[in-house]
Parts: sequence; C-alpha cells; structure tokens
Amino acid sequence: MMKPLVMVLLLWTAICSAAPRAQLAGMTDEKTAEPLPPASQSCVSFEMFAALHHRSMTSGHPSWMMGERFANLEEALEGYRRTGVSLVAYDGQRYVPASRTDDAGIDYLIPKMARGLGLDLVGSLKLFLLLLVLSSAAAGLSALFLTFSDWISRTVVILCVLPLVFISYEAKDLYAIQSAVVVGVVPWVLYLVKNSKSRFGMEVFLLLVGLGTGISDLLRASSGIGVAIFAGCIVLFSSGRKLSGRLLLVAALLVGAVIPRLYFIHLLHSRDTYLYRHDPGYLPTSGTHPFWHSVYIGFGFLSNPYVSAYKDGVAVQTVCSISPQAGYVSAEYEAVLKRQVWRLIREDPEFMFQTLGAKLGVIGLFLILFAHLGLPSAFWYPKAWPVELGFWCALGFNALFGILVVPHYPYLLGYIAFAVLYGIYSICHAIDCGILRSLWQARDGESKNATRLPERDEYSELIQSQR
Repeated sequence: MMKPLVMVLLLWTAICSAAPRAQLAGMTDEKTAEPLPPASQSCVSFEMFAALHHRSMTSGHPSWMMGERFANLEEALEGYRRTGVSLVAYDGQRYVPASRTDDAGIDYLIPKMARGLGLDLVGSLKLFLLLLVLSSAAAGLSALFLTFSDWISRTVVILCVLPLVFISYEAKDLYAIQSAVVVGVVPWVLYLVKNSKSRFGMEVFLLLVGLGTGISDLLRASSGIGVAIFAGCIVLFSSGRKLSGRLLLVAALLVGAVIPRLYFIHLLHSRDTYLYRHDPGYLPTSGTHPFWHSVYIGFGFLSNPYVSAYKDGVAVQTVCSISPQAGYVSAEYEAVLKRQVWRLIREDPEFMFQTLGAKLGVIGLFLILFAHLGLPSAFWYPKAWPVELGFWCALGFNALFGILVVPHYPYLLGYIAFAVLYGIYSICHAIDCGILRSLWQARDGESKNATRLPERDEYSELIQSQR
C-alpha cells in the first residue's frame, strides 16, 4: 500500500514543479518589457511612465528581477553609499526618496547587506533569496518533523515541501517572500500551540510571529497578513484557555506586527528630514501601492474591448485620455482608474463575472494541484475546526491577489504555500487516523468498515491548556 502512495506523490511532485514553471515561462515582465503606449507628450502620467520605462530598460537588471525594482535598488544603494542614511537614493543628479513603493523594506535591507558584506547588488539579492528560501524550508521542516514522527508522514512532508521550495526559488524577484513566511512560521504555530507547556511561552512566540509577519509585510506588501490571520484563528478559537488568555495571545501577535511598522515610520521620518535639509521644496512620498491601477489592468486577464492587456501602459493610456495632468500612480491617477473600474462593472457585469470565474478557475486548479490528496483526506478525516478555519481564511485572503489582479503563480505563492501545508496536515492526519490500514483491509476484504470516520482526531485536542 505504501509503494503506490509514494509513486503517486512522486508523480505529483514532478507535476507541481513543472506546472508553475511553465506558467512563468509564458509571462513577461510587464513593468519593463512592454512597449511604450502611444500618448501625447503633454500627458503627465505618460511622461513619468516613460521615464520609469527608460530607467528599467537601461538598468542592466538580471532576467529574474523586475527592471524598475532593480533600478530603484541601484539608486538606493548609491544613495546609502554616499550619505550613510537609509532609504535615501541618488538618481545620478540629486538625492531622492528610495522608498517609493509599499515594498520599501527591500530598499532598506539590500543596501545594508551589500555594504556590510562587500557584495554587489546582484550578489546581495541572490544571497538574500537563497538564505530566505533555505532558512524558511529548514524551519518549516523542523516543525513538521517534530509534529509527525513516523517515516511515512515524514516522506509525505518531504515530497510536498521540496517542490514548493523549488518553485519559490524559481520565482525569484521578491515573490519568494510570500511562501517563505508561510513555510517557516505556520508549522511552528500548529506545533507549539499543541505542545507548549511554558507559562508565557505562547505569548513570547506569538510576539515573535507578529514581528516576522510585520517584517515580511515591509519586504513584500501583505505577504505576512495571511500568516497572522491563520495564527489569530488558531489561538482565538482554541478551547484550552479562557477568553481573556486568548485575547492576550492575539494582542501579543498584533503588538509584534506593529513594531516593525513603527520602526520603519521612524526611518522614513529620518529620511524625509535629511532630504528636506538638502531640498527645501521636497515633498514626502506616500509609499503606497497603486491599488486601482492593478485592479484595472487585471481586467486584461481575458480578451475584451475594455482593457486590452495586463500591462501598465494600458492604464496610463486610459488616464491620459481622461485626466492628462494626473501624475503617474498619484491620488488623482488612482481616482480616475477607480471610476473606470466601477463604470466597467456597472455597464458590463456579465464580463466582470466571466473574468472573475476565469480567475477563480485558475486559483481552484492551483488548490487541487498543490493540496492534491489532502482534499479528500480532509473530507473523510476532518481536522479540528479551528485548524480548518485558519487554513481556509488564510487561503481566502491570499487568493485575493489572484482575484483582484491576475492569478499568475508568483503572485499566488502565499496561497500555494498554504495549499501545500493544508495537503500535508490533511494527509498525515488521515495516516495517523489509520487510512492506510483501512485501505489495506478493504483491499484484502478483511473489513467491511473501510470508509468509516476515524475513531480519534489527533487535532480534536489541539491547543491544550497553557496554564
């Protein structure tokens, strides 16, 4: 019985490794590779976008890194070398803010790595990604091996985690952060919530989880929120503590998540103070992600007469035709695209539902592909409801990146990581409940009760008393 199971998992491992890679091969770098849209030079958005496009194309960025991001990092590194002030960039003519997006943490970390280790920018990025993927995999595997002690379950763990590690590293850029925080933290949440006996151990642990998710959010926008949602569901709906104790754990999680943000606000204030001293006309940047820009071009997922493609230039053309004086990704720029999104939904709701259905179809295929045997295992051998709730809430949140924008696998690495872990815990729980023994007995005709529900649920006692 074990041999067919291993063969199935090995085959699935190969499929899981190849499928996202094939999707990645069909993707282009929309930020740098697209041709400039035809637009009047009097359009402010077009002029700003053209300047960014030129920077991206001339940055000499590696093929696995987005040109605009690499150009920003080059300027951030040069500014840090010249001034010693974090998040101050130098564009070749003047000092400018390095942190102009919501992935500002990378503009802080990579220049410090490069200067501290004496590496160039590409070397620093490669080292960062390698350490990120390997350390998260080591942390996650350690917790999973502590949770599942039998060799069959550990084989399942290895066969499921290794493809995830591979495709996370293949995604490059900053996308690997989304899966790394999930793999490195979630298994420890489940293990320690069940096994920690220390009086204040869980409070300290959840404070650290909050710190990790907060740092992750600074490096890659919203990458840690799914993990925080998962941990919050587990501790809030546990039965081993009084409500006040559970709320204290959630508070520790939230405090930890806020600390990195507060520190970064301090860094941004120091940066703005420095820039204002050198340029009294300097105005601080918002550093927020262009939400409606991404949602609007996300309608280019399917061929349609409204949004021709998933390309930044398409949104620029639209804004230029309506508000030529709006700056690229400015508040006015975002307001124009917000109105266009709602107008499209009102005027052609059928197209909106078609696009939504297509995106959900791709996201559902990813769930089947990466949770695989875990889905039927969870149906026949359900885990404790707080665990199920935590997984499905986290999956739902991480699916939003594919629903609101496009379901390309690099954008869904957090979702994929949760699907992989859901499959692991479901399969290993079913093994612990005796599914292999039941299948063996059914095969030999020795049992008439092969599909019975488990007599015990390993996770029914999840979150024991933490007195």
